[in-house]
Amino acid sequence: MQKRKAMQWVKALRSGKYKQGHENLRKVDKQGETHHCCLGVLGEISGCDTADLNENGYLDASLMEECGLKSEEGKAFNEFDEEVGVKIRNGNGLEDYESLADANDCGSSFKRIATWIEKNYKLL
Repeated sequence: MQKRKAMQWVKALRSGKYKQGHENLRKVDKQGETHHCCLGVLGEISGCDTADLNENGYLDASLMEECGLKSEEGKAFNEFDEEVGVKIRNGNGLEDYESLADANDCGSSFKRIATWIEKNYKLL
């Protein structure tokens, strides 16, 4: 992933501007509050159409290309293009996830996800 875009994403995740949601890139609840998956925040700061974020569970190919992402779910790969998983430190130690989407949906906070991205953006 491109460093510039990764650092913008990290800043947005830490900003407190976005409420964390699960299993959707972006969703407006019955009370009118908008919730984002960590990948939905990336879509939002990249100027994706909100209708696309609401309807799709994954980032589209053009955004992936623009950001230099290797997978629509935020999977991590080593220099040999082998999946290596996403390991995020949570309250009970190090948790192993398949992707950033998985980490988000399993309860890792935006701040912990941002810390992982900051240190490992090259794997994305």
